[in-house]
Amino acid sequence: MKAKLYLFISAVLSGAAVMAQPVPAATMPAVNDQYTMYSSSTAVTHTAGSSSSQTWDYSAAAKTSMYTYTWVSYAGLSQAIRDSFPTGTHAVELRISGVAANTELYQVTSSALISLGAKGSGSSAWNKHYAPRTVFKIPMNIGDSATYNVSASVKQTATYDAYGTLKTPFGTFNDVIRIKITETGNTDVLFLFYQCSPSYKKLAHYVYDGTTTKTVYFYQFTSGPSSISAVNNEQIAVYPNPVKTGNEIVVNNLTPESQVELLNMMGETISKTTGANPVFSTDALPAGMYLVRVVTENKTSVSKVLVQ
Repeated sequence: MKAKLYLFISAVLSGAAVMAQPVPAATMPAVNDQYTMYSSSTAVTHTAGSSSSQTWDYSAAAKTSMYTYTWVSYAGLSQAIRDSFPTGTHAVELRISGVAANTELYQVTSSALISLGAKGSGSSAWNKHYAPRTVFKIPMNIGDSATYNVSASVKQTATYDAYGTLKTPFGTFNDVIRIKITETGNTDVLFLFYQCSPSYKKLAHYVYDGTTTKTVYFYQFTSGPSSISAVNNEQIAVYPNPVKTGNEIVVNNLTPESQVELLNMMGETISKTTGANPVFSTDALPAGMYLVRVVTENKTSVSKVLVQ
């Protein structure tokens, strides 16, 4: 099973008390809620699926911070993204150095949470799935599964195979479900842990090869940023967009104290300035997607601009 699958879908696990089987809910995190992904090389114990409550204690695992994901307004995405994923209802951005490098698109209905694909960096990086992927059904009971095509010849099946309590380095979580992802022709199995009450949260995932677990990934969830509030992007004009190489990128509707940066999709600063109407040259920029980050007082806005 390919690594990009592990990271994309990945994107969740005290006692032996009897626990009622949790049922996935359709309540998604709020806009600006965040979760940070951590990797861990600490070996963890894999348990077989069961219809009885389990406890997974991974609280002692060492961890290394990797990326931060932020739930964003689907309506606030670019028209190009919304046109490519017309059935989308929710979106989450992978942020590197505080700026968006990848956007994952989901469709949430009364019957399922569905992964549609992602928009990565670069003008042509539209990673729409071959077919929509049901992360889990709503409601979904132990043993239920959903199958979808990854390609014309490869299928994946997501099965609700276990539930219980998960202990991670970030705390103890009850009402956790475990989803098992199998793929035709592949012996590796992906296991994802979600807390679905009161809202959907990713908590952990790992790959099991039948003998050992590979790298484990944990997610630390936080409710919307407390120190940074978003500037209304509709108030900020970045034009022309797209822009032809050799022309200037103009940013309007700012204050004289605004700090403005032009960044690549890896979050690296190409140019920065201050002012109410800054201008950036594109003479030396290769074609592709870029970011304009505006900081005014304690508010931050990030806009994407395409250089052609």
